[in-house]
Amino acid sequence: MTRKKANEIANVLIPKYEDRLYDPPKGKSNRECFDFSTFTPTKEYQDIYNKVKQECIDLGIPLNPASSW
Repeated sequence: MTRKKANEIANVLIPKYEDRLYDPPKGKSNRECFDFSTFTPTKEYQDIYNKVKQECIDLGIPLNPASSW
């Protein structure tokens, strides 16, 4: 990826998180995000992962759309 493309991506992503950098939301613990009996993410967490991954792909970040965790 070129520096120019990376800068374009950063210019899209930074505004999404900039206002929360110094006071971030608490988030969830690992136990709230994963089912440790099956070693899989919860549906909620998998949905978030899929959404963010697709946003990254749409921005041009080279990720494999078919792969999961």
